[in-house]
Amino acid sequence: MNVTMMLCDSAVVAENKLFILGGGWSVTGPDPRPMSVAIKLELEANYDEREVHWELFLENDEGLQVMLQTPAGLQAVEAMGNVILPARDLALDARPFDVCLAINFPPLELNQGQDYQWKLSIDGEVVSGASVPFSIATANGGGFGDGLVG
Repeated sequence: MNVTMMLCDSAVVAENKLFILGGGWSVTGPDPRPMSVAIKLELEANYDEREVHWELFLENDEGLQVMLQTPAGLQAVEAMGNVILPARDLALDARPFDVCLAINFPPLELNQGQDYQWKLSIDGEVVSGASVPFSIATANGGGFGDGLVG
């Protein structure tokens, strides 16, 4: 399985295609802003018809899962769901199969100047290389540039 992940301002899946707005950043803030994680799973042609469980979770720079206070109490910052893979006749269709996911989050109260990363697990196993890191800028700029070249 190959996995491609990208941070963006927002994303949606339609007809198994990702539509991405404001994609490809790795620094945000310092004020909380909505964010999305766009994910493309490329499954080998020989997958079985089955249900796949995915989980996306946020870790801090110490590798600890991020917990935030909510009206329901302290909660992990995560999203999860299932994808049902269709049956295919491999004799007729031996091509890989793509599954696209767009996971949108409201503004999150994350610490300025801190590094984070979203990690993906499939069926309970963290997928090697399936992560996307980002940083939260500080109010004074924190040494992060605005991407402009003078």
